[in-house]
Amino acid sequence: MKLGRDEAGRIFVLDVLRLRGGPHEVAEAIVNTAHMDGRGVPVGLPQDPGQAGKQQVAWLTARLAGHRVVASAETGSKLVRASPVAAQVEAGILLLVRAEWNAALVEDLREFPQGRKDDQVDALSRGLRCWRRLGCRRGGFRWGFLGGKARGFALGPQSRRSLDNPLLCW
Repeated sequence: MKLGRDEAGRIFVLDVLRLRGGPHEVAEAIVNTAHMDGRGVPVGLPQDPGQAGKQQVAWLTARLAGHRVVASAETGSKLVRASPVAAQVEAGILLLVRAEWNAALVEDLREFPQGRKDDQVDALSRGLRCWRRLGCRRGGFRWGFLGGKARGFALGPQSRRSLDNPLLCW
């Protein structure tokens, strides 16, 4: 998921990559997407607990040489971690650019936490947390809920031009 922020402080979901695959396929998607986005886009990675999680992040970080990589462990329940996303939506400052992935993302957000899928909600929650940790005020990143209704509106490609320094979140 790629997020960006404009001068007015609105947060935009710029891109979503949905993938179901094995560990190697997911790792390749992370590396390839980071390379396409460029080195100016920080990459946020979840770190699973234990030594295996540390090794996975170390391996991916080596594959992403030249990129700023931010890894962190998940803490708390998914519902608690997703509550800032709901707050941003309710405030009307979390918006989507018009794209083919809009319907699937909004559906996952609407169905959370009872829905079958929560990976996109997790990625969006991680993205907002990573953004705060990095101290981003403008620009963005790429990073690989909400009860009630998803609100916001879709913007055309011209809106993307005013957003720079995105973050890649997984």
